[in-house]
Amino acid sequence: MKTVAELERSDRLEEAAELAESSAAHAEAARLWERACRYDRAALAALAAGDARRAMTLAVRAASPELEARASSELAKTPHEAALLAAQLSDQGRFASAARLWLALGDPGAAAGAFERVGAWLDAARSHRAASDPRRAARCLEQAAEDETAGFEAHLMLGELYLEHARHDAAVRVLQRIPKSAPERARALPLLSRALSALGLTDAVAELGPELGALGAQAQARAQSSPATEPGESVLFGRYRVVADVARTPTARVLRALDLVAGGEVAVKLFSAASLRDAGRDALVRFEREAVALGKLRHPAIVPLRGYVPEGPAVVLEWMAGGSLADLLEQDTISPARAVEIAVAVLGALSEAHRRGILHRDIKPANVLFDAAGAAYLADFGTAHVADAAATVTSGVIGTLAYMAPEQRAGAPANARSDVYGVGALLWHALTDAPPAEDRDFLSDELGDAQRDLVRRLIGPEPARPESALEARDLLAASSWPRTKPPRRPASVAPVSHPAASARGRLTLIDGVRYRDSWLERDVYVLQLASAAAERARAFARADHRALASVLCVQPDKSAVWVEVVSGERVTLLDPQERRELGDALAALHRAGSAHGAVDSSHVIRRGGETLLGFPLSPAHGSAEADFEALDALARSTLPAG
Repeated sequence: MKTVAELERSDRLEEAAELAESSAAHAEAARLWERACRYDRAALAALAAGDARRAMTLAVRAASPELEARASSELAKTPHEAALLAAQLSDQGRFASAARLWLALGDPGAAAGAFERVGAWLDAARSHRAASDPRRAARCLEQAAEDETAGFEAHLMLGELYLEHARHDAAVRVLQRIPKSAPERARALPLLSRALSALGLTDAVAELGPELGALGAQAQARAQSSPATEPGESVLFGRYRVVADVARTPTARVLRALDLVAGGEVAVKLFSAASLRDAGRDALVRFEREAVALGKLRHPAIVPLRGYVPEGPAVVLEWMAGGSLADLLEQDTISPARAVEIAVAVLGALSEAHRRGILHRDIKPANVLFDAAGAAYLADFGTAHVADAAATVTSGVIGTLAYMAPEQRAGAPANARSDVYGVGALLWHALTDAPPAEDRDFLSDELGDAQRDLVRRLIGPEPARPESALEARDLLAASSWPRTKPPRRPASVAPVSHPAASARGRLTLIDGVRYRDSWLERDVYVLQLASAAAERARAFARADHRALASVLCVQPDKSAVWVEVVSGERVTLLDPQERRELGDALAALHRAGSAHGAVDSSHVIRRGGETLLGFPLSPAHGSAEADFEALDALARSTLPAG
């Protein structure tokens, strides 16, 4: 019986892979399946070998959402590595795959943005709803509804969303666009009937009667019933009259309601019974933890708890009429003084929480709310950990990645400084118009060096941050901050003096146009967008072949294109399989409109079991014929490697 090595030398790759699998050599099997271009089998073998990152990369190549889901689930156990891969997939333009990975990481907001990049409007809308962002969900559904040739699921979802927010007239308009012949019509009719009823259009409801009757008694009951959480039609727990459904998460719904006993508006956060079945007891424990945490806290900048209803279960909070910081930052810029005022309020709230042994662990703009007068309040203690604040909490990632401290992203224990980072991250967003990962310049020219350094310190490495929320609050409050609101950053800016200038702190110059990217953990070429090399990079991107160096990022607004530097063992003799693979890569490049021009031992590289064509910086004066002649010369070469 032949060995794995003998089968591989005979180019019997699939047999070699199966033999490796039979002896539990899963990593070797993954390499062989990949060489055989069986990426689905390679992904399964990589999963069996415990290499989730490799499995995800292979699943993407296999174009298998099912395998991507399995790999994402495993990758989520190492959040830092998963987040890096998600960012890398986005940079490579594989937005749908990145979105699925963000979902596995529990960051539906990031997933929604990635889904939008590929026009997956329904998936984007579902993700926005999971991120408690109904406004963006509605925008995505409106975009999807423009294409009625794709069906009417978007109309149905949009009508349901409008109903939840008591926009009955808008719900009627969109639901009436679903024709009787559409399969979605049966699910739309009960919603349409309820919307018409809410508007008092009884004749229109009656006209739907025959069609509803044809659907059966169950559909009529859905249309006529008034669910316990239907806006404007119910009283919860005998006390709270529902005005509107304002947000939902996978585990809870937030309802705006009128307190019939004490008076005034409240927010009723109602735990979802369905989510209890789906998510298990952990979700309920987190929900009850919020009630316990809020019950301990009394602070002017913490959303006041009005009550806890165990039979819901539900927490009842003071209604915040001014919206969230996320809403505010999306609409406009704010002055540095206002941004610091908000941060100081949040740090004051955290100081009280930490004093009582409570870490928040999910500081972000969406969790900072305003009352009608504009005062800032910290909300959503659903991820809070009640413990000794002098100690740390159990490892694992809980929170939102864009505003999460590095130690949390890496799965290390959170502590008080992790919450301080979160405040620094939302302050950075307010002052730069983006989260810290985007490394943008400050919007205001009036900020001095000391002020800028202080903000950077809040999002710096853990030892450099203030030890406590109280210290951070005092540092911010002790400085004078500009009160002039800066203009919004334009959508398109003038090219920077050098294409790497916008990524300072992330890139370290090695030589020429070669940099070390600390975030992607690889070397990259950063090229001027108008250069001949960048034109060739565009062809590499269009070719999109696994054996060509990857184009990682094209940034028209920064006049830059980033290309992977392929490093590894230089190849001076190609085997037949490598010759075929590189020939396919060159053919794809030629179809994309460019020759390679440097098919030689300096640009043909073996790395991690694969053979790649590196990106040539020198001008390409060659042709397709010359590329293949050079490739054939390498296949015939007898020169020693070196």
